[in-house]
Amino acid sequence: MRTLVALPTCTLALMLLAGCSAPTDHRLPINVSPTVARLDRAIAVDVENYNGSVRIQVVPGLQRPEITAEVWDESSGFMRRTDDAIVRGWYAANLTTQEGRPVLRVLTTRTANSTPPTFVKLTVKTPTLEGVRVRNNGGDVEVRGGSGPITIENGFRGGEGGNILVVTPSRLSDPVRMTTTKGDVELRIAPSSQGSFELTALKGHVAAATRTEALTRSRRTATTWTGVMNNGTNKIELMSQDGDVTLDVGDSRQIEPSI
Repeated sequence: MRTLVALPTCTLALMLLAGCSAPTDHRLPINVSPTVARLDRAIAVDVENYNGSVRIQVVPGLQRPEITAEVWDESSGFMRRTDDAIVRGWYAANLTTQEGRPVLRVLTTRTANSTPPTFVKLTVKTPTLEGVRVRNNGGDVEVRGGSGPITIENGFRGGEGGNILVVTPSRLSDPVRMTTTKGDVELRIAPSSQGSFELTALKGHVAAATRTEALTRSRRTATTWTGVMNNGTNKIELMSQDGDVTLDVGDSRQIEPSI
């Protein structure tokens, strides 16, 4: 049931009248707090995007986090430059410390009702990742790599949801909660992970491909699947109100963290 979000495209009239070449520089500046002593510690990422999509990717060897924001003007079908004066106030990106570790917070202020209406495609690349929280509307959320607690809400505050995909070769042993109002939810993890799983698809299919002998208390109903892996007690909740929900536990060497 996975669907793709269609981004606005340029019309021939716009190309002739104003030109519609896509800007190439979409880097978003990050305000670094003086309290951040080192960037080589594991970084947590916290994103709030009111209308768009979010991709978070671990890139080993990266010196510091990088953010790009592609802004599509949905009223005219063209892309705005991130550094345009009209666009600068639409974002806030701050690297601060919380409980002794770096936290990268990214906030967009654009909503589906903003004028002009915009779709913001956020991409966050980070050398390390330990802990993720994403609240998004109107598009897909994808996280590749990392570990730590995960909370993803796609379609928050009554907004439209989208697909959620989390892929990581790391051992997960923290709480995970991934929910969407509409779209598919998929989690791919290593067999060394632990957790007490609850998968719910109110209007879709539930699939659990575990490929591990460390699974106990597996139960299925028409809309749910529950099970415990490696005697874990941390809750791992995956839920879609309108879409499929999939858990895939496989060989960590076959789970590629980069795109």
